[in-house]
Amino acid sequence: MRKLIWFLTILIVFLTLFFSRDFTSRYQKPINGDAKGYYAYLPAIFIYHDSNYEFVDKIETTYYLEDGSMAKGFRNKQPNGTFVNKCFPGLAILYLPFFFLSAVAAWLTGIPVDGYSMPFQLGIVIAHYFYFFSGLFLLSKFLLKRKVSFKIIWISFICIIFGSNVWYYLIYDHSVSHIFNFFLFSLFIWIVQKWIETKSMKWSGFLIILMALIVITRPTNAMMVLFVPFIFAICDEDFLLFIKSNLNWKKIIFYFPFVLLILVIPPLLWKWQTNQWFVYSYNEEGFNFLQSNWWNYLFSYKKGWLLWTPMMCFLIVTTLFQSFKTSLKTGLYFILPFIIITYVLSSWWCWTYGTGMGQRTMIDFYPIIVIGFSYFIEKKNVRIRYFIIIIPLILLNLLQNFQIYYDIQKGGKTTSKDYWDNFLDWKTIAPSVKIKKNWILLASKMQNKNQITNSEKHFTDAIDSDTLNNVKKIVIELEISAEHEEPNLSLVVSSNDGKLYRNYYFGNVLYEEPRKMSISFDIPKDSNKVFRTYIWNGDSDSECKTNYIKVSYYTY
Repeated sequence: MRKLIWFLTILIVFLTLFFSRDFTSRYQKPINGDAKGYYAYLPAIFIYHDSNYEFVDKIETTYYLEDGSMAKGFRNKQPNGTFVNKCFPGLAILYLPFFFLSAVAAWLTGIPVDGYSMPFQLGIVIAHYFYFFSGLFLLSKFLLKRKVSFKIIWISFICIIFGSNVWYYLIYDHSVSHIFNFFLFSLFIWIVQKWIETKSMKWSGFLIILMALIVITRPTNAMMVLFVPFIFAICDEDFLLFIKSNLNWKKIIFYFPFVLLILVIPPLLWKWQTNQWFVYSYNEEGFNFLQSNWWNYLFSYKKGWLLWTPMMCFLIVTTLFQSFKTSLKTGLYFILPFIIITYVLSSWWCWTYGTGMGQRTMIDFYPIIVIGFSYFIEKKNVRIRYFIIIIPLILLNLLQNFQIYYDIQKGGKTTSKDYWDNFLDWKTIAPSVKIKKNWILLASKMQNKNQITNSEKHFTDAIDSDTLNNVKKIVIELEISAEHEEPNLSLVVSSNDGKLYRNYYFGNVLYEEPRKMSISFDIPKDSNKVFRTYIWNGDSDSECKTNYIKVSYYTY
């Protein structure tokens, strides 16, 4: 039965991925966003031998949008004119086995061994699932040792997989490090338990080696050590007494060379890239502990962790309540690290950590919530009534993950009005332009007729303006219908002299029923231009229907 549950869970995740993503699309490559930086070490070292990452420009036009709009700026220029990859290299080490397997698969099948062809893209996806489910397996081993039933363990796992923002980064976005950090913390917890059980110094040695890998993957995750006393409490062991009785520094020193071998990797890579041993690769990005966004980080509509992932609020409150019932010390061991960690993470210059679903940086610490919740609901036998809360929270989470991915809610930009206006909505918001009071209308033209673009007619009839001077905004209003998530259709504005070209990819805002929308383009200051507006299907067989198009030209 246990094997069947594991199999069914993995199958559900893979089937959802299969029906949700198209990895052949230039928009949906797994090696994307931040992953381009984390991953770039591997092709740079093993394929291109290129410390400046000059190969990236060609890769962008080959596998991603040719206009470079999906490029990730992970290369930071240094004072000596060199460039450094701002990402830490620990994740590349975790990618490494899958990179080599992908290279072999590409070579055997005659696909380009360039680091970004389909075998390499799929290798990153497989790596995500391997590490995540390995993390769950280690947590299950830990909890079974603590006499937690398999049923309770899987209730906790279901809460994490389907009830948190983990779902978003398993299905919709493979560009970040947090699923891998989830595995590292799970491994950390399992090693601590082995150390407690055996009292063997080899496990403490393995622990500091692992901590070195954690540090070069995401330095702030060194804060995982703050939870060690809580792990000891779960294992019914007094932390301070154990350390006093069992810590032998003479034996631990044996493991220091292995730790140094890991910690020296970033300086070696900095030297290779910039000819300097020590570099702050993030340039001007950093922490401001005097201006923390702690409350917003936890509760804001914009990107609040507990607002966007209410399941975690439920799990934390339940664990906190039960741990304080056990003892004041156990409760403090659980809550104080969370206060410190959330304060530090919310002090980062970009406390939202970009777009995406909720506060992704907290996924790294979910293993401690899993073991706390599982242990205490097993111990206190209060499991049945929790289903009344868990099931609605899972359904809400799955919907909100869907909303963020399909841009129904704006990850990292949502206001309270946006949130409630689109609460429980399944459709992408149609773009809408608000005309400002200081905008001055220069002219407008309308094409009030039905038009279809398809394999035979790739363009709608163009709307050409008169010669206009000092246009600063062009606003296009239209009613349009097409297949949902059609990637080829775009709205284009160009100028008669060929110096201006702007386009808007409709992407997932289109549906089979007609929708009204408005889109604006910023126009650089210039004079005496004729502007041409039309819809283009990228010379594909993509079909759309427009009922009308109105173009307005503004200055201010």
